[in-house]
Amino acid sequence: MPITVAQILFDLALIVLLVSTYTDLRWRIVPNTITLPALLTALAGLFFTPDWLSRLGAAGFVLLIYILRVLLTRRGCDRPVGMGDVKLLLFLALAVGFPALFGSLALMCVGSLGFYAVQIARGRLSRTDPIPLVPFIALGVGGVAIWQLLI
Repeated sequence: MPITVAQILFDLALIVLLVSTYTDLRWRIVPNTITLPALLTALAGLFFTPDWLSRLGAAGFVLLIYILRVLLTRRGCDRPVGMGDVKLLLFLALAVGFPALFGSLALMCVGSLGFYAVQIARGRLSRTDPIPLVPFIALGVGGVAIWQLLI
């Protein structure tokens, strides 16, 4: 079975998520030195994937959600989603495309909200405390990867 560009992009996404999860947990940053080259690689890979339109649509969806969040909140684009998270989500949208992106976002939301609710109930966090989001993004993409292996 030949290796496709789509598989290479998905594998790259898992590697980028692994490194970004470590840096987000350790220093609360998503480094541009990892995210930007991955984003450029995913953009270049679009020319070699048959589902390039779904990947561009997924990236447009991520941008639309971010723009709406900025427009609808007074605080702008500070927390809970920082620019490193947005660049990472843009890369993932280009790397995995629409169906996988929706599943990843759903798992990310459920995981982060569950964690946040438990930590607030235990008194360890308040409603305004930021949490690292990349581990939950990785949980979502990992869950989708496992699901795709099972079906």
